[in-house]
Order: sequence, then structure tokens, then C-alpha cells
Amino acid sequence: MLSASLRLFWGPTKTKFDAYVPCPITEGMQVRITIRGREYTVRGDDNGNDLQLLAADLDRRMTETAERTRSFDEYTIAMLTALNIASELQQLKAQVADRLDELDRDAASVAAMIEAALPDES
Repeated sequence: MLSASLRLFWGPTKTKFDAYVPCPITEGMQVRITIRGREYTVRGDDNGNDLQLLAADLDRRMTETAERTRSFDEYTIAMLTALNIASELQQLKAQVADRLDELDRDAASVAAMIEAALPDES
């Protein structure tokens, strides 16, 4: 899971878009990732391999979005991909909430059965 301290900053890369924005966080692991052919340096508390996997998944999703929309505008591709990920997250949250409701009902049912099975204390 990504930590709240994850910050992106662009370090020296081999593209014409080089820019440097200092990262205010000094602790954490620094990992180089590539998304849509651009290199980024990511600093966070997470495992470097996890960050690489997340970046690879995002790169795959953005490539799929670009192929579906036939758009070459990276901003639009990123925005559509973010909306797709947000939609997936919303669906997963709804599924988790539904499952928690089921578990609450099951727990209440078990509690009622246990209470019914116990002898009266009168």
C-alpha cells in the first residue's frame, strides 16, 4: 500500500522534458519508475518492488486507455485512466460495504442463536 508520504519528483532523465522539483520528504526509499516512456523518481516508505509493480500496472492501464481512445494527448490519457481507477475503487468500496453488512447480519444471527441456546438466568 502506498504511504501518505509518497511524493513524486522528476529527477534528471534522458528526455527533453527534464525538470526538477525537490521532494520535501527526506526519509523513505527512492525508486526510479517509467510510465509511458518517461522516467520519474518516486520517494516513499513502500518497498521499491511494490512501487515498480504499481508503475507497471499504471503504464499498462494508460497504454490500454490510449489504444481505446486513440488519443495522443498524455493529459487526457492520464485523466481517463484516473477516472477508470477511481470507478474501480468505488465499486470495490461498495462490494466491501455490502460484505461487511452481510457479516454484521451473520454475526447478529449467531449471537441470537447463542443467546437462545443459553439457559435462562431467572
